[in-house]
Amino acid sequence: MTLLLLNPGLGNLGSIESSLDLLGIEYDLINQFDHGLDFSKYKNFILPGVGSFPFGMKKLRETGLDKLVYYLNEKKVKGLGICLGMQILMEYGTESSNGKVKGLGLLKGDVTRLDSSNGLVPNVGWCATKFKKSIDKYHYKNINIDYYYTHSYYVKPKESKNIFLTSKHGSKEFVAGLWHENLYGIQFHPEKSHDDGLRLLKAIIYRK
Repeated sequence: MTLLLLNPGLGNLGSIESSLDLLGIEYDLINQFDHGLDFSKYKNFILPGVGSFPFGMKKLRETGLDKLVYYLNEKKVKGLGICLGMQILMEYGTESSNGKVKGLGLLKGDVTRLDSSNGLVPNVGWCATKFKKSIDKYHYKNINIDYYYTHSYYVKPKESKNIFLTSKHGSKEFVAGLWHENLYGIQFHPEKSHDDGLRLLKAIIYRK
């Protein structure tokens, strides 16, 4: 199996590549959409990213990788958005002084800032993360696993049935992961979450 790793220039690529190497997963790196390439061999893609929502969308459009994400999703290729990569799968981001910024709209809902009255913003560090859905014997409903976070914004989906993972910022619960059909999104960084992160990354990639 060969995975397609998207690189619109949003950082954090080295950690993802190292994780895939550790897992023994072959991958091809793509920096911009080339209509002449054959994408039929890919069963998975990963969209990583750190930074702001407006910058993320700008880089996706500049590289044409927004069109590639739409194409892969249409072909039902399994996709995983990590951190900013998950956020820009949503309909809108609010990280702009000019109002809402349109996202890819593949997952319904928007992205909003964490409330500083609940805790420090950005939220950085290890947080207990609760599974709302089961993937395999290691990741099952209601289990808690600690993962590494660094973020100031979080997703607010329109449908609770798409919530895959939750965590807490102070005492307030927020959505840490979404899962709808062939698309997964996680707010934390599995590639920086040691063995537990690698185990989850592998589970999502190989899940049928």
